This record gives sequence, C-alpha cells and structure tokens, in this order.
Amino acid sequence: MDADSLGAKNLFARITSFTAEAGSDRIENLCTEVLAWCVLRSKGFRQAFFKCFGVVDIDGAEIYTQFPVEIPKDRKGFCDLVILPANHRRRGIALIVELKVWSAFREGQLSDYRRALKKKMQFLEPRIVTVTPFRDLPPGSDHHVTWSEIGEVLERTAKTDDAVVLSEFAAFLRSRGMNKPVVIDRLDSATIGKWRTVAEKVGQFNSLFALLTLDKSLKGIFAARELDRPKLEYDDVGRAWLGVFTSGSPWYYAGIGVLPNGDAVLWVQVALSGDKRAKRLPGSLREDFAHAKAYATADR
Repeated sequence: MDADSLGAKNLFARITSFTAEAGSDRIENLCTEVLAWCVLRSKGFRQAFFKCFGVVDIDGAEIYTQFPVEIPKDRKGFCDLVILPANHRRRGIALIVELKVWSAFREGQLSDYRRALKKKMQFLEPRIVTVTPFRDLPPGSDHHVTWSEIGEVLERTAKTDDAVVLSEFAAFLRSRGMNKPVVIDRLDSATIGKWRTVAEKVGQFNSLFALLTLDKSLKGIFAARELDRPKLEYDDVGRAWLGVFTSGSPWYYAGIGVLPNGDAVLWVQVALSGDKRAKRLPGSLREDFAHAKAYATADR
C-alpha cells in the first residue's frame, strides 16, 4: 500500500489489501499491514519502533508496504515495509523492514534489495532491518529484533497511548506464538547428567506404553501416534507425570507419576461427557458404575 493511498490510515483497509505477490504468506502480510498501521497512527509506538533499530526519527515519515523494487535477472521484488522521509530527494535514512513469521529469507534476498534500493533512491541511505521470531541476525541485515521484542513495545506503548489496537495486536502475536520469548537457564554439568538419567528412564517407560498395543481392547483406544508421543507434565501440586492420552470423548489417560516421596505410581483415567449427577445413567454404563469406587462419581 502506498503512503498516499485512500485507505492508508484505516486499519481494516490495510489488512484487507494484501498486495503482496501471489503465493506469499498471508499471516506475514497481515502482520506487515497491522504493524505499518501502528507505526503510522501511534507516535509513541513509532518512536519506540525506530529506537529498536537505532533510528532517532525520520522526518515526515511516509510509510509503504509491499514496496516494489527491480532486482537482477528480470525479477520483481517487494519490500515488506518501507519508511521514507517526506522529501525523497533530501539525504537521509530509508528504513527497510523485512518481516518473516516462520518462513526463511531467500538466499541473497536482503543484498538484492539493498542494491535495488540504492539504484532507485540515490539520495537516501537504505538501512535494512529484520523482524523474525528468532534471535539470529539474517545475512545482509543491518539490525535485527524479534517479534517478542515488538510485542513488548506494543504492550508498553498501549499503556501510555490511547490505542487499544496496539494491545490487541500484541495479543494476536501471542496467539500465533510470536510473542512468547523462551528463556532457558544455562545448563551445568550436574543438570546435564540428570537429564541423561531421566532420558534413559523415559525410554524405559516408553517401552511400557508400547505394550498397550499388544492388548486388543487397549489397541482400539490408543492410536499408534498417541503411544509414540508420551507427554511429560506437572500437576498443580508439583507431581511429575509421563503419560499418553486420547482426544475426543470418552477421554482416556494412562500415565506414570512420581510422587514427592519418590514413589512411582500408575494412574489410569477415563472421562465421559454428560452429567455425572444424573439419577438415571445410560444402560451401557450402569455395570461399570456399579463396580466403581465412590470417589469416581463424587463432586470435586
């Protein structure tokens, strides 16, 4: 979208334009258009956004998305987000923001864009920066930030700027797994040693779960893909569990639990849809409920 397009200041006009080349990532395009709108409409976010890339300000910033450039070998490229000073012929910085959600940059993509932009805008210095979910600096990028960092800027700005959409965009990034910084503490030799031991034990338990496929009845409950992927998790009282489960209803779970005192137990659970307080049970369940322990139907 051009800076002077009729719907440039309207969020919904931007997110329905999707002017990128055929076959491009629509989520990537969506994030580009919404990000461009936030830069355009919020002075606080715009200043913080520029600061992420070491840019103080761009005089009279004009904002373009899917900015066309000619690259070698008769190919046409599109820069995701381009921010230019108001007078393109005056010397200054052209901020070129290339965004990726989960896809990778094409080999030489940023270098191609740099050469094309220098040829197209001879008075401006192209500064190519990147935003991806990962911390690695892409080849050819002058500066790099993660979507998590962009999400943090959105949330901080939303608290001081009267712009609910900023926080909504941050929430959208979280829903797509793009605003969840993962921090892993440094692993020392003792932790690695325990990790190896745990991995060995998990392998043994996996062999136990594999035996479920030998029972005709259980084989009909658990699919092979469910037995191949036991899940390690913790409950709300600090007990560790390694188990397999199904989806849908009835819901089945079989897991090995490690209690705080060090004992290991086998837990099997079946969950059925319906009202457990009903006075009349389906005929198919009466026999099973007659032999069930009291706690199985008690309100908890």
